[in-house]
Amino acid sequence: MSHDHIGVGRRVLDIEARAVDCLKDSLDDSFSAACDLMLAARGRVIVTGMGKSGHVGSKLAATLASTGTPSFFVHPGEASHGDLGMITPDDVVLALSNSGETAEVLAILPVIKRKGTALIGMTGRPQSALAQLSDVHLTVAVSEEACPHNLAPTSSTTAALAMGDALAIALLEARGFTPEDFAMSHPGGSLGRRAAEDKRSSNRGSLESDMHFQGSPGVRGNVRGQWHLVRHAILGNGRNLNKQEQRTCINNAPASTLLQT
Repeated sequence: MSHDHIGVGRRVLDIEARAVDCLKDSLDDSFSAACDLMLAARGRVIVTGMGKSGHVGSKLAATLASTGTPSFFVHPGEASHGDLGMITPDDVVLALSNSGETAEVLAILPVIKRKGTALIGMTGRPQSALAQLSDVHLTVAVSEEACPHNLAPTSSTTAALAMGDALAIALLEARGFTPEDFAMSHPGGSLGRRAAEDKRSSNRGSLESDMHFQGSPGVRGNVRGQWHLVRHAILGNGRNLNKQEQRTCINNAPASTLLQT
C-alpha cells in the first residue's frame, strides 16, 4: 500500500501553523498581566505540567532561564511527595494543562494557594478548574489536533510551546536582556561561542577606534598592524574588559609593543 507521507506532513504543518496563528487573536490583557507577575516576582518562575504538557513546560523553563528569567521545572507528581518545598511565596507558578483538569496538577494547587504563591494557568479550556483557580489564565485552545483521530497532543502542544516562547521573549525585551547577558549563561556550545565572538568583535572595534590617534600614516598603520598583540593582552586572561580597563591596558603597554616596526 502506498502512503502519501509528504501530503500528510504538509497537512500536519498546515494545521499546527493555523493553531499558532490563531493565538494572536487570543492575546489580551491577561498576557500582559502574566508578564507583569513574572517581572515583579522576587523569586523564580516555577513551571509545572504533566505528560506532554510537562515536556513543553520543561522546555519553557529552560528558555526562561536562559533569557533572563530565573526558572526551573517541578514535576507535579514529585511535588506531591516533597518537591512542593521548592516553591516559595516569592515565586510565580506557571501551570500547563490542555484540559485544565490534570489530577496531578490540581492536587498541588491548594498548597500553592496556601503559600500565597501567584499562579498562572495555561490551558485550552477557560472554564476548567485550573483556569478558574489561577490568578491569571492564558488560553491556548486549538480547534483540532493534527492527529487524524484528534487525540494525540500535537497542535495543542505546539500552541502551548509558542505561547511560552511569546512570554519568554516579552520578558527578555522588558528586562533589556542583551547578547552579552546571553553569552554569560551560554559559555558552551555554538550559540555561546557566537555570542562571545560578537562581544569580542564589538570590543575590538571600539578599542581600534580609541587607538586612532593623530600621527604619521606609518605610525597609525603600524599600531593597527600590532593589534593582535594588544588583543592578546586584553583577552588573554579569559575575560572581557570594559573600555576604561582597555584604555589602561593600552596606556601601560610598552611603546615597543605598540610601535615596533
